[in-house]
Amino acid sequence: MAAIQVGDRLSVRITDDEMSDALRILMRRRWKVSDAVREAVIVLATIYGEAWESGYYPPGFKVTIEGATLKEYDGRAFTEDV
Repeated sequence: MAAIQVGDRLSVRITDDEMSDALRILMRRRWKVSDAVREAVIVLATIYGEAWESGYYPPGFKVTIEGATLKEYDGRAFTEDV
């Protein structure tokens, strides 16, 4: 597999209702589609990387995610940074 480089283009096909619904949820953030996909990839890659690097899962194995720890909303008004 060729290495992915900064600036490469990514094409993603919406293959089913689950993916369409998930993307629709992220779009509530007022992101462009590319921003929503970027954020999802970064979050998932962080989880996988930590699971593999910590030895919790062997590298390359699918990680089972059962929940998430969320920081409580601090009441700030909505902006692009919040």
